[in-house]
Amino acid sequence: MSTLTPSKRVLSVALAVLLAVAAGAVGPAAAAPTDSDTVAQTDATVPADDETNLTAEEIVQRHSDRLESMETISMTVRMNTSSDQYSSSSTSEIWIDFDDNQMRTESSSEYANTTTVRNETGTVTYNADENTVRDSNLTFEDMNPRETQQFALLLNNETELTYEGTEHIDGTETYRLDIEPQASSIDAEVDATAWISSETYMPIQIESSVEADNSSFESNVQFTNVSINETISDERFSLDVPDDAEQPEEYSTPDYESYDSESELRENTSEAVPNPTVPENYTFDSGFVTAGDDYSSGSVTYTDGDDESITISQSTMSGVSSSYYAESDQFENVTIGNQTAYYAEFEFGDSNTSVLVWDDGDRRYSIYGSISRSAATDIAESMVPST
Repeated sequence: MSTLTPSKRVLSVALAVLLAVAAGAVGPAAAAPTDSDTVAQTDATVPADDETNLTAEEIVQRHSDRLESMETISMTVRMNTSSDQYSSSSTSEIWIDFDDNQMRTESSSEYANTTTVRNETGTVTYNADENTVRDSNLTFEDMNPRETQQFALLLNNETELTYEGTEHIDGTETYRLDIEPQASSIDAEVDATAWISSETYMPIQIESSVEADNSSFESNVQFTNVSINETISDERFSLDVPDDAEQPEEYSTPDYESYDSESELRENTSEAVPNPTVPENYTFDSGFVTAGDDYSSGSVTYTDGDDESITISQSTMSGVSSSYYAESDQFENVTIGNQTAYYAEFEFGDSNTSVLVWDDGDRRYSIYGSISRSAATDIAESMVPST
């Protein structure tokens, strides 16, 4: 049994970085690194002549290798987003000491100015606007940037990267990568590009846009003042909180547990976990449980040994309401027992993926996988109490 965070799930390049920046922006504001804090990228290797024709996969691999060997990093991350309904911007100053398992994030936006310090014992976040401080038992290892993809550029079966050549951005030579999602649950045109430093193999800029019939979204993320493997003073990771700072009402961080054994899953969690009947050629692959005061969920993934999988989840009610599915043109009503469920199929690569969602007023249930409609409804019916 191991402890993991939901971010462990592999995301596409653009989404991984955007989520990482958003996560950092929930934490802090304050001073940007000074000249003494941020040093030029001295720990860099200039590409040799025979490296001018790298593939996208090779660039990403070198990024992964650099991230794995990294001792420290500091950077400024600026993010601008806009849609038909809103626009926002945020700036985050980030310092990470991988060797000593400590991290500081100072974020500023129109919503909050916060400073967060995370280390081996937990997390402290100070909100300067509200003069409040929040403590959490979430440690550095719980949210290790190497594992949560805070700076990781990862390829998966649903994202294709294409190397488009070199390009200079503010005097820095970069590899320009086109990001093309191979799967999408929305009918929209997605355009995304990443620029990766040819010296450090770390991102310099990522742009993305989504154009749908009735909405649009654009984002621009810039990574500047990047300093790798330069000494960061331990004082940087201390946080002086005013004596009169108030503690918000008690908040507990949810516990996350993953299981590689179905027997351990059933025996070691008190949370409600799906126990469906699946097709005979599918066997248990993994389970995941989130347990918190305000939210809990459990999911089980089954595979057929041939790269096909089915994930069944149930959780306390939150997020998208049933009216969304009822009003969506992409979902159709399906009766499961005495419940109304919502079914849709999406094209993912060369196969169709079925999605079936329903709730009983207290919990939300979902089935997701490359299976037929009849198989999805059979699984759902095995989870609904007989009337």
